[in-house]
Amino acid sequence: DFATRLLREEGLTVGTFYAPHILTYNERFVLNNETISNKVLTDIGNEVINVAEDLNLSLNSFELLTMMALAYFKQSNVDVAILEVNENSPSDATNICSAKIVAITRIIDPQASPNAKSTDEALIQEILSIVKPGSIVISADQSKLNLQTMQDIVVEKNAEWGMPIRKL
Repeated sequence: DFATRLLREEGLTVGTFYAPHILTYNERFVLNNETISNKVLTDIGNEVINVAEDLNLSLNSFELLTMMALAYFKQSNVDVAILEVNENSPSDATNICSAKIVAITRIIDPQASPNAKSTDEALIQEILSIVKPGSIVISADQSKLNLQTMQDIVVEKNAEWGMPIRKL
């Protein structure tokens, strides 16, 4: 992962939680570009499941995996945790975190036609629900209308809009 390599070159310990996995759950949990071992994954999974049961919590699989990632990163003393999600909503488990940097690659509205020039503002609001005051937000979306909508929402949330990443 490019971001991890850059952060590692700065001497930081980096934990990355990917979504989704291709073959095994292990692929989702990476520390300094190394996938978690089966034993550590099992130990952390058991720990999170036991705590959830003690608290009488009913977790879905994404919530369980997110909590496992956060526990793994805490135990590993990471300096930076990268949480990759393919969808975001106010009920998304990653929203318990206060993101310092939010990077949005591209917003695609599954309801829109393939030739649509912009995305529904409500969908963009939902995707940006993870943005908190003080967050820095960047995006690689290619729609100028989407970028403007994102910038407006980010400013409204007292966050910082970074220069959008554009194709070269």
